[in-house]
Amino acid sequence: SLRQIIGDEAFFKGLKNYATDPKLLYHTSKSEDFIRHFENVSGKSLKSFFNEWLYSEGIPSDLK
Repeated sequence: SLRQIIGDEAFFKGLKNYATDPKLLYHTSKSEDFIRHFENVSGKSLKSFFNEWLYSEGIPSDLK
């Protein structure tokens, strides 16, 4: 679902940036770190997406 929202290029760039972030390598990361990388590469606020997918109970609306 995230890939559909931000597109392939931003999705894979976000994954690469997150996986190779020197501040996170060999350290514990938080959800906010992951979200920040995807917001940075997409240029979009993904707050509502992650509120629904990560922080809310139940089935996200795009799966219903």
